[in-house]
Amino acid sequence: MNEVVKFLINTPVEVTLQSQVGTRVKGRYGEQVMYALADDRVMYVPLYVEQRFQELAIGAGEPLLLRKREVKEGNRNRIEWSVRRAPEQPITPANGTAADCVLTDTVRQEEQPSANSTAPMVQELALQTNTQHQRQDNAGGAGAEIVPARATSAPSVELTSRESMFLPAMSMEVALARRSAIVEFTRRIMVKDQDFGEIPGTSKPSLLKPGAEKLCNFFGLEPEFTPMVEDIDWTGAQHGGEVFCYARYRCRLLREGRVVGVGEGSCNSQESKYRYRWVAEEHVPEQLDRTHLLKRGECRTWCEFDFAIERAETTGRYAKPATHWQRFRDAIEAGTARSVEKFTRRGKSVAWEIDVDATFYRVPNPDVADVVNTIQKMAQKRALVAATLIATSASEFFTQDVEDSDPFGRNIDTGSHPSGTREAQEYVRERKQELPPKQAVSVEPDNAAKPWKNFGEMRRVFQQMREQVGETRYLEELDLAGVQNPGQFQSVNKALACYWRLSRLIAQLEVA
Repeated sequence: MNEVVKFLINTPVEVTLQSQVGTRVKGRYGEQVMYALADDRVMYVPLYVEQRFQELAIGAGEPLLLRKREVKEGNRNRIEWSVRRAPEQPITPANGTAADCVLTDTVRQEEQPSANSTAPMVQELALQTNTQHQRQDNAGGAGAEIVPARATSAPSVELTSRESMFLPAMSMEVALARRSAIVEFTRRIMVKDQDFGEIPGTSKPSLLKPGAEKLCNFFGLEPEFTPMVEDIDWTGAQHGGEVFCYARYRCRLLREGRVVGVGEGSCNSQESKYRYRWVAEEHVPEQLDRTHLLKRGECRTWCEFDFAIERAETTGRYAKPATHWQRFRDAIEAGTARSVEKFTRRGKSVAWEIDVDATFYRVPNPDVADVVNTIQKMAQKRALVAATLIATSASEFFTQDVEDSDPFGRNIDTGSHPSGTREAQEYVRERKQELPPKQAVSVEPDNAAKPWKNFGEMRRVFQQMREQVGETRYLEELDLAGVQNPGQFQSVNKALACYWRLSRLIAQLEVA
């Protein structure tokens, strides 16, 4: 059995690696790395010492000095390890001995860091990495906390501080491990259509807010939001009588107090999903000229209780136009109405469903003030996603915005302008306004095709659609479904029917 090197406190030990690759083993103090030495001995060191070997490019047959030092902080003791190349034997001067010169050189290295030390960014990253490894090393220790040594030795190539700024901030092994971690995290933790969404015709899925939050938790990043601009004109005096809200936020992601990523996001009430809403023909305000409004056709499902149809109230709280009730009577007589049961406060009651081809007009949203908080949250969400992509280097796998593409993945002609430029975006916007109103696609709810697996996922899906379609229209669709929130759906078919209507609405809003 090979002799094991013992490291005494404050005693430098010179060793020479037989191979630059060590073997990770489980010991009484947690996971360690075992190295075979050139003199047929073996040594056991913490994991972060292996990291220092890699950063200093310590090769086989190269002598180095290891020293373990105990530092007392209050009632706790901690262990520091220093790793450096062994100094070359100097030539004996005329007025001194070789031993004196070796001692003098060693003391100089202990007192003052070398001018050829690793770049500050590399040192800081190494310290962070070592701190993580120390927690593993301390798992079986007796109250001692191991921390990395602050001093670093000089690499073989002498670099000035200015030149060292161009060195990588991490080793190749760390970079590969970081990328592998993102790939594995996406595969095992992140959920499609909840944490990220795939848009047909695009090369990468879009990162959503829940996915950004999971990545931040995984990398230990703490978001900090700062409002950069908040312009709220409650009376509309400066915006032609329209209530206006604009919010831009900056998100900083911090890890242990250090900023590792910054992103900005904005949102405003002039975006179509907040500025407009689609209403049925009979609900268009009289002062608006319908010839100048965008319109679209849609097949909708109306439902009324049997007792309500009999009463046919045209005044009062549940009043509807007489033509509305007549449509139900005609459909029941013709046999095209469907008999269903709906829940009331007193239990189930018979109701009738009919499919109606209706024309909807896009009108200004009179309740923009109701979505001010939504606009602020949307700006924060966009800033968070932008910062997360930068901080975690996840842009290789995800994107935030998709330019020059419609919701169904069809490429839109950008004219003679390069894709992604301001000219191309303006051209696309003008082309969209020229497109004819998109006809609704009849989609029958199918339990096997529902975009959620459980009740919690269903609520998150509806919350995302709420942000996309806008507060006012979202509540209108829920009211048509006979509920005030997704938690009140009594059947999967009802929830799916509302989901598909919202999906078609979102697609049509984007085209419009």
